[in-house]
Amino acid sequence: MKKRTACLLACLPAVALLAPVAWAAVPVELRETAAGTELLIASGDRRPVRFQRGQCHVVLGFALEEEMDLGAVARGAGHIKGVGLLDPHTLTVATECGSRIGYRREGDHSILTIAAPLLPGQKPTPPEKPEKQQAKAGKAEKADKAEKKAAAAVPAPLTEGAPAPAAPQPLAPHHAARDAEFARSAIAEGLKEAAKPPAPDPAEKAAALMAPRPSQTEWGTEGPLLDLAAWRRQPFRAERDRLRQAEAAGEAVAPTARRDMLRFLLAWGLASEVRAAINPQGMTDDEQPLLAVAAALADPRDAAADFLLTPAALRAADGPLWAATLLRRRGEMADALHYLPLANRALPSLPADLARPVGLDLLSLATGRGLDGMAREIARTVEATKPQGADLARLYYEIGRLHAANKRAALALTQWDKAADLPGPHAALAAMAATELRLGNGASDAASLEQVLKRAVRDWPGAEVEMQALRRLATLAGEAGRVAEGLEWLRLLRLRFPDRTPAERVADDDLAGRLLLALTGTDFASQPLPERVALYERNRDLIPDGPAGWAVRRHHAGNLADAGMTTGAEQELSALLALVPAEEKLPIRLDMARLQLAGGDAGATLATLDELGDKLGKQAPQAALLRAQALLLTGDLNGALEQVADQGDAASLRARASALWRQQRWADVARTLQALEKRDSLSGEEATKLALSGILSGDRDLASRTLERHGAQLGKRPWLAGLTTLAKPVPGEEAGDADLRALVEDARVLGGIVRR
Repeated sequence: MKKRTACLLACLPAVALLAPVAWAAVPVELRETAAGTELLIASGDRRPVRFQRGQCHVVLGFALEEEMDLGAVARGAGHIKGVGLLDPHTLTVATECGSRIGYRREGDHSILTIAAPLLPGQKPTPPEKPEKQQAKAGKAEKADKAEKKAAAAVPAPLTEGAPAPAAPQPLAPHHAARDAEFARSAIAEGLKEAAKPPAPDPAEKAAALMAPRPSQTEWGTEGPLLDLAAWRRQPFRAERDRLRQAEAAGEAVAPTARRDMLRFLLAWGLASEVRAAINPQGMTDDEQPLLAVAAALADPRDAAADFLLTPAALRAADGPLWAATLLRRRGEMADALHYLPLANRALPSLPADLARPVGLDLLSLATGRGLDGMAREIARTVEATKPQGADLARLYYEIGRLHAANKRAALALTQWDKAADLPGPHAALAAMAATELRLGNGASDAASLEQVLKRAVRDWPGAEVEMQALRRLATLAGEAGRVAEGLEWLRLLRLRFPDRTPAERVADDDLAGRLLLALTGTDFASQPLPERVALYERNRDLIPDGPAGWAVRRHHAGNLADAGMTTGAEQELSALLALVPAEEKLPIRLDMARLQLAGGDAGATLATLDELGDKLGKQAPQAALLRAQALLLTGDLNGALEQVADQGDAASLRARASALWRQQRWADVARTLQALEKRDSLSGEEATKLALSGILSGDRDLASRTLERHGAQLGKRPWLAGLTTLAKPVPGEEAGDADLRALVEDARVLGGIVRR
């Protein structure tokens, strides 16, 4: 027992030393570099198990045993607005919307780089012709001389207290709209850039990409980057064995033999092997084009492929070919089209196994724009490679697209039907396109198209086919009025394909906005409100950013208010006020004021209206009416009348009549209600007030006419007979016995009403 105790006591210091190490937190640090703001996580050899990009945030998770320690990092710095923990091992990083995001490893650290958004300050202008530049230079020189002559006449600078120069005038609406559209497209381009991983050396990459491109006359004027066809003239095994022997021959010939082996592998379609064999940090000049082409074929998102967009690469005979292929595979169709003519010229120089997939990429570019002649040339080149199976299906599918783009529907159906009988994803796309075309021609129906689309979703999970089918299913459901089903298809689309391009996300958000607007609009007013609210909350994450999403939220708040759920409506509007820019807050604050007024909270209504200020524009009459109605609740009748004194709409006339009635200004009440009756139909209560105001102001004829017009509306109300009696003229001195007896009978009726 003593020995065991002594052993335990001896081990205690060691345990005490080890404990801090076992439970040490993983440090997280921030640093500023030329590339942007970097977040350093001491993750050891563990790579992220979760890396999710958003427009304004990043989620980064690791499979760590220890918890992360944020410390001062939580406050953020530079382009990082703040850092938080979703759980002990998952970071959430708030960034500027549209920031460029990159990730890399450096030793035992994982490094997340956040750079500024790619949002230019002004719209780019196309290059001007030389003659226009010379004319503009001449005008600038004349203007400079005139400015120097006028310099002597310029008054002294403004002294303190002098009036400031006039502020610049705002842009015209059409200019502002164009600038807003350009800003949205620039943000989309920034998000697309953010999807690309950073290059090993951001400074060198930026310098290369920012260098001026050669003009189109210089593209393709030099020798090829890679003469791959030369490496397909011998049988594969024989050539491979020869190159292996050359590599093993000695150090003197090893570099050349290694380069030849890489070209040989690339010529035989082994791009992934070539990409893995080249180290970007230690590659030679001969290996750089090999690495770039291999990256473009194996993984076009790889930053190593960016070399193909540099001036040196584009001057090569096959440079435009590889640039067009890279941009097409990245989804940058508009940029890829610039290189298409020269790419078509270089396509036959490739070996058949490479000319086939590359040619199909170029063919999709040409057919997408309806370039009939060029597409036919590319299709003949691809056909000469003898495609089979899935490649042949894609060839038929692209030719069908070409015919459809040029209004040759019968030929398009022929090609798509042939493609649909073959294997591969493009067979499914061809079946979808053919059924869609037949639906437009009246030869098919929506049910048949839905069956084809659902079959594509089932057979091609994770492929582009599924993404297109899900989007079309959502559209079909929305067009048929099945909004809930359409939203479910969109939810599935978002879950299955989180890495869609910015253009695809914009299209999906637009569809989601239309479906949610329909859900919150009048078309669904007959559906039980609890079901509508539950469906809205389930799809809240589909609400798009921008005006479409704001309109959805306003509609939903209005529905809640109409159902008496004022607390939920107020919360929805408060959240919306935190999202929209200052210039969009006015109508939402008016909605908030209406909601507060409906709840009887006049003080909150007036406070909300006070926040609007004086710049109300076209909304001023609405604000004045709401203020008048709130003042009526507080008893400030004169203040209410002042707000609606100059308003002639029905709602303002009703507010004015209410204030005048409470002031017992019967003649004014009668005139106001008569003006209201010319603009809108009177309610039963308003008709009664008009008749009473006529009686009390001495105009019994007005009262009698009012009761006669609205008698059917007032029905058999108990006081109607009394009002009719009061509206009759009082008999004068010349009244006969019948008039006196009628007066006694009226008095008896009034007495009965009073007793009741």
